[in-house]
Amino acid sequence: FHAINPTINWGSGTTQDWLLSSVGKTDILGGFFARICGVPGFRAATRYAKPIYPNDAREVNAWLSAYLAHATHYEGPFTISPEADEYHAWWYDNRVEPDNPLLWNYYEHGDNMVYKFAMVLAMSDHYCLEASYWHMVGAITLYEWLYAQLPTLLEFAHRTPEVERLEMISGMIESAPFVDYKRLLRVATTRGL
Repeated sequence: FHAINPTINWGSGTTQDWLLSSVGKTDILGGFFARICGVPGFRAATRYAKPIYPNDAREVNAWLSAYLAHATHYEGPFTISPEADEYHAWWYDNRVEPDNPLLWNYYEHGDNMVYKFAMVLAMSDHYCLEASYWHMVGAITLYEWLYAQLPTLLEFAHRTPEVERLEMISGMIESAPFVDYKRLLRVATTRGL
């Protein structure tokens, strides 16, 4: 097997704690998230013991498989319409610089992410190889939404060991209906507090 011009895609799901242990604090704070699209999620209140598939699940799966098979063999130059280019230039010139130093890597690479989003949106619009004005609007909207979500994760990664221990003790106090002082003291002292 010989791959020519491979494109690497990584899809994964994790918790914040597992993300830090698998990717690493240094990588996350050093620009890892400037090059990937991290989508935050939250635990749903509704739980299902077994997956519930819609009636058209087989048809949707067949369509998606055919779409991906076609998209992986589609080729040609990708362009941006003049209206999309004009909107992008306006956005780029008017971006507000971050006041949070943890966001600078993501901010500096944001333009690359917007172009990638525009390409994905155009391709998902009948394999279009030109980003229209609306593709660019959607790309910038996606980027800005992710950018707004990122501080929570970066601040989580930036915590010191002392803050991590205090948050663990705080969580223990908040989740218990009654806190036994001796147990709390024992847990705190075994963690260096």
